[in-house]
Amino acid sequence: MSSAEQHEWNAVRVRETFLDYFKKNGHEFGRTRLAVNHFDLDNSLIVSAQYHHPQLSRSQIQHCFSQMLE
Repeated sequence: MSSAEQHEWNAVRVRETFLDYFKKNGHEFGRTRLAVNHFDLDNSLIVSAQYHHPQLSRSQIQHCFSQMLE
């Protein structure tokens, strides 16, 4: 494969080729759904917030989220 051919395989082409293959073989395209229960989603948000704001405690982050939801 030439270097020009390698560059043609960008993310859009890979995705379209992948989806076309499965559609061609009788599969249907469907919207994805979040497969995380409410508790896990809350926990994931807190873990993410702690990563981005390590100076905040878990209780401070939970307090911020509860304020946002009121």
